Amino acid sequence: MAAMAAMSGQTMQAAQGESRKLVDAAKSGGFTLSETAVRPLLDAVEQMRHDLEGQRRSTVPLLQPPQLGSHEYGHAVASHNQRGAEHEPGSIGVVLEQFDQVLAQASEALRRAAGIYGESDAEAADKLKAMREAHDVR
Repeated sequence: MAAMAAMSGQTMQAAQGESRKLVDAAKSGGFTLSETAVRPLLDAVEQMRHDLEGQRRSTVPLLQPPQLGSHEYGHAVASHNQRGAEHEPGSIGVVLEQFDQVLAQASEALRRAAGIYGESDAEAADKLKAMREAHDVR
C-alpha cells in the first residue's frame, strides 16, 4: 500500500513537472492554438477540476481523525491515520492537491497558447490558491 501511495505521489510530481514544461512552452510561443480549437480542451479541463472538487468534498471524512477510543493509544493511532490521509507525501489530500495543480497548469498553458490568458487570470488563480490555503480546503 505504501508503495502504491508513493507511486501516486511520484506520478503527480512527474505530471506537475510536465505541465510546468507545457506552460513554459506556451509562454515562449513554443506552441499555439486557435481559441476555437482550445475551447473543448479548456472545457474538459474545467470539468475535470469541477469533478476533482467533488472528490475532495467526498474525502473530507478521511481527513478527520477516526474515533478509536479515549485511551492514549487510540489517540496516537487516530492522529497517525489522519496525518497519513492528509499531509504525508502520496496521501489522498496531497495527491488531489497536486492533481488540481496539474489541471490548473494545463488550463494556463492552453489559455496562453490560444492567447486568451491575461494577468487577471493569474491574479484570480493566486487569490483562489490563497483562499484555499487560508481555509485549508482540500
